[in-house]
Parts: sequence; structure tokens; C-alpha cells
Amino acid sequence: MKILTPVISMLVLTVSVFAQEHTDSIATDTTQLIQEVHPQDMAASKLEMNWRGYVKFNTFYNYNGMRSTEGFLPYEIPVDPILNKNLNGLYAGARQSRLGMETKVDTKIGRIRTYLEMDFASPETPYALRLRHAYGQIGFFTLGHTWSTFTDVSSIPRTVDLEGPPSGVSVRHGLIRYEKRFADQLDLGISLENPLKDFYNPLDSLDVDFQQSFDIVGKFRLNFENKTHFQFSLLFRRLFFTSPEGAREINGIGFQFSGRFYFTEDDQVTTQLIVGKGISRYITTLTERGLDAYPDPFGNMNALESYGGFVAYERFWNEKWSSALLGGYISMVNSSYQPLDAYKSSLYGSVNAFWQPIEMLRLGSELTFGNRKNKDGEIGNAIRFQLAAIFYF
Repeated sequence: MKILTPVISMLVLTVSVFAQEHTDSIATDTTQLIQEVHPQDMAASKLEMNWRGYVKFNTFYNYNGMRSTEGFLPYEIPVDPILNKNLNGLYAGARQSRLGMETKVDTKIGRIRTYLEMDFASPETPYALRLRHAYGQIGFFTLGHTWSTFTDVSSIPRTVDLEGPPSGVSVRHGLIRYEKRFADQLDLGISLENPLKDFYNPLDSLDVDFQQSFDIVGKFRLNFENKTHFQFSLLFRRLFFTSPEGAREINGIGFQFSGRFYFTEDDQVTTQLIVGKGISRYITTLTERGLDAYPDPFGNMNALESYGGFVAYERFWNEKWSSALLGGYISMVNSSYQPLDAYKSSLYGSVNAFWQPIEMLRLGSELTFGNRKNKDGEIGNAIRFQLAAIFYF
């Protein structure tokens, strides 16, 4: 074996030298390569891609107890005074960084645009990728996962906080939407949207409360020459649930007025005002809290009413400096069957400042405060101071 080892090494070295000397004369017949492609996959890209996004570092200190390491959501403020006091803490991370990919191509049936965006702020698994957007557009149609038509993105003010105003609407899910602009001033849109279940039914032990009807959303928006706009949005829902009498349903309806108002080019006010029944999952701080409806002792589900919104004033001091002052409120009409510690309402306020020394870098600071009030009148408060550095690419 000791004799074979140097012999084998010499052979390998000889073959390597020979291969290097004859590289130019060796060619692979690519027609002989084996390539298998799934019927739903593309063998090669058909168009050019545009990448964009940012790296966002954020850090904050909680003065009065918040468990979330991302958005400031008043629903999560602990009311227990001992827990509220002992949850003070510091956080620093970059989970809010985003990566987006856009494609555009002109075809015989019109321009097709696709967009895919992810971040790392998954609430289930730390640092796992989270889908933010994945949709395609052709003509006046949008199909995929993106902002609900009930969300007026243009009326959301700039904040350091990831979620923006928690008493507003900023929901993303699957949808089919048609929208079109008329006479450069009027936008109309209608969509069928994913009817996610957001309530607890004690009779649904087998988890069979599947929703059977799309949420239907319509919007009417007016645009003005000075960039001011206001929008009216309507939401209709059918919530299906199991009862002693069999499968039943209740209706939900929501209305929103929103807009961005330019008093001057440097002074702007944004607002969202929401009221509805069975629509809590569309409100940022209430989504996934099981508050669209609540059961009574007889097996019936009752849609819960919610209302509120926010107003924000933004000031752009110059090309580099801006600041904003926000205030918001959200409240629910509690069912008599809900426990005394059930969420009743919350207040929210923040003040921030941004400095953008160059196009690719924005620095921000923000002081946020809020409270949560329960059905029994007990109140918990929270304060957060946070900083962020956003590197765009």
C-alpha cells in the first residue's frame, strides 16, 4: 500500500498536467447534456430583472413592557402593572431588511409586470424569510399577494416603526384586482380578496370553519393637481362558522376614508378613519387577534364592531430633513360574553425625525407611546424610543 500511494499520486498529477495543456482542444457537446425541467418551470429567464431593497438596522428601548421586537402594537401592551414594569428591555437587529425583484416585459397581449419582495421579520421563526409581495400585473389586473384594496398606501406617513400607525389599515394577502384611472383624476378599483378566518369558535374542534366567499373591496379615489388625494373604500365580508344548527354565516362590512392633503409642498396631513363590523383583522394592531367575531353560549357567532383611525402631520424642512407627529385611536364594542380582560381600546402617538444626507442613506429616530384599555377599565401604558439606519440599493 505504501508503494501504491506515490504511484497513484504521480498518475493524478500527470493527468492534471495533460488536461491543462489540452484545455483548448477539449470541448463538451452541449447537445448531449441532460436537462430536465418541470412542466411548471421555465428552462431559462425570458427577461431582465431589476433588484432593489434596503438593509435596515433598527434598535430600540422599551420603557414599559412590549414583547414584540418589531412593530409597536398597543394590543400587546401588558395591563398587569408588575409585568408591564418588568418587561423593559433593549433590542438591536436587522430583521426588517428587504429584498425585492421586479420584471417588466412587453408582449402581444400587453405589458406584464411582476414583483416579488421578502424581509426577515417573520413572527413565527426568527430570521426566516417572510413574503411581503408576490404578484403579477397585466393591463388593469393584479393577481397575487400584495396590499389589500382596503389599504391606502399613499396615506401612510413615514415612520421609524415597521408597522406604521397601528390604528390604520396596512394588510397584505392574496387577491384579484381590477383598477383603472379615468380622466387623470378618478381612480376606481374592485377586488376579490382572501377571506382569512380571524375568530375563535369553540364548536369548531375539527377546524372546519373554512371560509367560502371572497372578501369584496371597492375603492373610489380623487386625485388633485397638487398631489392631494382622498379615497373612500368599502369592504364586504361573509364569515362562515359551525353551529348546533349546522353551517351558518354572518356578514361583515367596513368603511374607510383616507387621504394625503398638501397644504404646501412641505406641509402634509395624512389620515385614515375606519368603522366597521367583522373587519378587525384589517386593522394593523388587531389583525390575527381573533376579534372579527365572538361566540355566545348558544353557539352563535356575533360580529364585533370596531372603529378609529389616525391623523399625522408631516413637515419637510429641506431636502435632507423631515419630521412627523402622529396620533391614533382604535376601539371595539365588546360583546357581553367576552371576559373582563378582553381588549377594549388603545391610544397611540409618536414623534419622529429623519435625516437623509445622501440618496442611499436615511437615518431616523422616533419616540412612541401608547396604551391598552381592557373591557373592565384596566389600563396599561408603554413607551419606546427607537433609532434606524436604512441603506438603500
